[in-house]
Amino acid sequence: MRWREGGVRTGEQQIERFDDEDSAKVFRDAVDEAGQHWPPGWVKDKGYIDPAPADQLR
Repeated sequence: MRWREGGVRTGEQQIERFDDEDSAKVFRDAVDEAGQHWPPGWVKDKGYIDPAPADQLR
């Protein structure tokens, strides 16, 4: 999926790749909800990272 940061023409082009179309659509909706920014909690090329397991190990 490609978009411009902040949804503006001068925004830096962002890219995230998916193996299937359904996952890309879910991500697209998350980008839309975040105002054309990376969704909160998303790590590029990894997906959503849940910090809860790391907290439990401490």
